[in-house]
Amino acid sequence: MNSFYSGNTVRTGPAASFSDLVQRIVQSNSGKQRAMQPLPQAENQSRDWEECRTLAEEALSNHNYARAEALWLKAVARSEQLPLRDWRRVYGLESLLSLYYSQGRFDEAEVFADRYAYQVQAVYGIDHLKTADAFNFLASIYFSLNRTAEAVDYAGKALSIYKHGAFPDPAKLAMVLYNLAVINHQDGDFINADRFYKEAYEMRRELFGEDAAPTRKVVESYNEMLADQESHEAARKIINRLLG
Repeated sequence: MNSFYSGNTVRTGPAASFSDLVQRIVQSNSGKQRAMQPLPQAENQSRDWEECRTLAEEALSNHNYARAEALWLKAVARSEQLPLRDWRRVYGLESLLSLYYSQGRFDEAEVFADRYAYQVQAVYGIDHLKTADAFNFLASIYFSLNRTAEAVDYAGKALSIYKHGAFPDPAKLAMVLYNLAVINHQDGDFINADRFYKEAYEMRRELFGEDAAPTRKVVESYNEMLADQESHEAARKIINRLLG
């Protein structure tokens, strides 16, 4: 994007780098948390990525979320100077997105979603469990934004890795099957929801047992879907009669 807003005016110029974007968010502080005073510039320059992480995690433990956000943003900006496949590039982004997600700030999490998806694949590869976990997390973010197409896309990618990746994980496979069932159920796609609920149930029954809480959860959600489907079909018949 070659233009951005500053106050009430529009300025145009060269496209901002990712570090510039992060710095602007640090400076504006988004307005959704109490504004914090910026740290002295000299102190900023001397603090490396690891110090940012340590201080951010300390702030989180003290429930100082505004400070944790600012420090994670700084850590993300600093990680841009690290090698492309350095794990810290993912860690900082994931921590920042997790903070936004836990506070229901899904729009802000989505700002970094594409970067996170790219970075996790660059660091871990396309068939790694960490990549599948990241895709599943992104599916949750988009589902929370009511953007079911993106949610299904990322959950489907996670499903493929859990099934066919270098390190298959049956429990996580069952989890993403359940997530796909819920997403499709929410979207009114009862055919796919039915299929995913049944697959999730069979896997969880085999892994945990028929009476285990994760298995019962699938059954409860499936029964809710059946009730929703019946109501949907009844409403459709009424509409067809009125229109006919």
